[in-house]
Amino acid sequence: MSGELHTSRPHRCPSSSGFDQKDAVSACAHQNRLGIYVLSLAFLFLRQPAGAFAQVAPRLMEAPDNAKRVTLTGNVHRLARPQFDRGAAPLDLPMDRMLLVLKRSPEQEAELQKLLDAQQDKASPKYRQWLTPDQFGEQFDLASNDIQEITTWLQGQGFHDVHVSKGRTVIEFSGTAAQVQNALGTSIRKFVVNGEEHWANATDPTIPAALRPGVEGVLTLHNFFKKPQVHLAEESFSARRRRAPIRTSRRATVCTRLHRQTTTRFTTLIRWGLPMPRSPS
Repeated sequence: MSGELHTSRPHRCPSSSGFDQKDAVSACAHQNRLGIYVLSLAFLFLRQPAGAFAQVAPRLMEAPDNAKRVTLTGNVHRLARPQFDRGAAPLDLPMDRMLLVLKRSPEQEAELQKLLDAQQDKASPKYRQWLTPDQFGEQFDLASNDIQEITTWLQGQGFHDVHVSKGRTVIEFSGTAAQVQNALGTSIRKFVVNGEEHWANATDPTIPAALRPGVEGVLTLHNFFKKPQVHLAEESFSARRRRAPIRTSRRATVCTRLHRQTTTRFTTLIRWGLPMPRSPS
């Protein structure tokens, strides 16, 4: 395994192999909370005048003080356990594309839910009136001054490649295990689970208390990833299309989920360029 920790892949919960299924399901929901928080915003976008929204009021009222800190709970992976711990990570371990998830105010959350409901209500004038990412950030996330305060703090801790997403939902940053330890108050350690090596934070991260009103959590401080839910079929199989059999013994990747095309008809997605059945014309 490479010594570099890449966190650019989507956040995923681990396979439940070797663990209690109920525990695994609960852990998946817990680990994906921040990911859902971010991804649930992706379908809100359309054309409204840029000045149509009220100016977002600043929420960060004090300069960040590293001596006054709060803990971001729920940010340790469930498999980062003492029994799997194999020691501290090298301090120069690269940690790329970590994500600091920004926080909306309760008032913004309420307004967002109203908008989501209105966009799906055919009787509403906002039906399917999506927002662009920039418009969404302007209405539902931190004020520009607050975001500047957070990015300045990250850069001051030595992190590089600090970028704010267009929708102002996350701030991406990169650094090393030493910088994570100094800035976020948690150590990165090596864990071996089912013979596989992983890097992860051992304790919940901390941030200056002054930044807490604008920060929800840190999305990626580990490289535990969910196993692909596809299977490789070695054996031959047949597929029928209007009584014309299609046979293959090629290695194929088959998606095990069936997608309903009509109320009575299902289709199995088969990769490797096999022809797909069409609906009768």
